[in-house]
Amino acid sequence: EHHMIVPAVLLTAYKNCGGNIDLHAAIKQALDRGKQVPGGTCGYWGVCGASAGAGIYASIITGSNPLNAEAWTLPQRLTARISNKIADIGGVRCCKRTGFIAIREAALWTKETMGISMETEKPVCHYFSNNKGCLGKNCPFHP
Repeated sequence: EHHMIVPAVLLTAYKNCGGNIDLHAAIKQALDRGKQVPGGTCGYWGVCGASAGAGIYASIITGSNPLNAEAWTLPQRLTARISNKIADIGGVRCCKRTGFIAIREAALWTKETMGISMETEKPVCHYFSNNKGCLGKNCPFHP
């Protein structure tokens, strides 16, 4: 579900912060696209679903598609940025950690690229006890 939650959260924040989109249509698009990203892509494909979700968000707000040379690089740069942050932290999959990273980085990217400020706070994870692979104190969101 994080493959769909991340773009839905970002699209909603974008709209609430002044972004010019049809939110209902954009979220429908994000859900349709996000459903196509299978679980475990982080380990099997080398791309985290949260990063892909942020890419879905960026593709929707920029109008990117495979043949749009003007917008095509924008979601690519965002997903690369997120993937680098995720890889720098390391560990095994944690959808909460990668989701938090994707949302924070996408909010920064949105301000830098689109000129729309989406304020974020550093979240604190409350799910660590449910994740056997939790990085504990090595996770930036661990309490």
